[in-house]
Amino acid sequence: MILLNWGTALYIESGTLDDGTYKEKNRLQKLAMGSCLFISVGLLWYYKYLNFSIEMLNSLFSLQPPLQLISGIVLPLGISFYTFHVLSYTLDVYFGRLKVEKNFFNFCSYVLMFPQLIAGPIVRYIDIKYQFYNRTITSVGFFNGIRTFCYGISKKVLIANTIAAYVDDIFSKPVASLTTADCWLGAIGYTLQIYFDFSGYSSMAIGLAMLFGFHYKENFNYPYIAKSATEFWRRWHISLSTWLRDYVYINWVAIALHLGVGT
Repeated sequence: MILLNWGTALYIESGTLDDGTYKEKNRLQKLAMGSCLFISVGLLWYYKYLNFSIEMLNSLFSLQPPLQLISGIVLPLGISFYTFHVLSYTLDVYFGRLKVEKNFFNFCSYVLMFPQLIAGPIVRYIDIKYQFYNRTITSVGFFNGIRTFCYGISKKVLIANTIAAYVDDIFSKPVASLTTADCWLGAIGYTLQIYFDFSGYSSMAIGLAMLFGFHYKENFNYPYIAKSATEFWRRWHISLSTWLRDYVYINWVAIALHLGVGT
C-alpha cells in the first residue's frame, strides 16, 4: 500500500502549475490513479468484505449450490485506516491540493504512525505534513498527552468495558425472556458503550501522538447532544464523516470525470 500510493503520487506529481492553477492529467496519469484506487480498495474489499459479499449473494439470489466461502483469509491489522490514509494522500496530490512528499521515510512514518494505526482517528497527510518538519516536544505538551491518554483509557476500560458486560448479558438472553425494561436498558447501554469505546480509543491516540509532538484533530464532539441526524453525523467520528464527505460524496463525480469513466 505504501509503495503503491507513494509511487503513484510521485508519478502524478502535484497536479498544479507554477501559478497554482490545475494541470490536466494525461491518459497515463489517469490510468495510474485509477489503478491505484482499484488495487487499494480491492485489497480492502478482499480481506475484509469478500466472504461477506459471498454470503450476501447466496442469501439474495438463493444460489444452488451456494458459493463457497474463502477460507484462510487473515485480516491485516488496521487495513481500513491505512487504506483511508494513503488514498487521501494520493487523491489530494492528484487534485492538486497537496504537494507530493518525496521523502519516503516521512510518508512511511505517516502511514505507520502507531497511535492511530489500528483504531483511528483518520489523519490526513495534508493536515500534519508540516509537523514532520516543524515539531517541538515540550514538558507541557508531554503532560497534556499523558492526561489525554489517561482520559481515553478511562473511557474505554472504566466505562465502555463495564457497560459492555451488562449489555452482553442482555443480548445473550432469548428474546422471549426479555422485558421492556431490559430492551430499553440494553439499547441505551449499547449506545453508551460504542461511544465511550470509539471516543476512548480516539483520545488515547491523540494523547499518544502529543507525546511525540504531533497534534491530531478531535474525533468526537459530544454527539449525543445533537439536535438532528445531520448534526449527529458531524459530531460522531468526525475524521470518518469528513473523509467520506470529501473523498466520496463530493469528489466521486470529479474522480469519475478525470479518470475518463463518465458520471
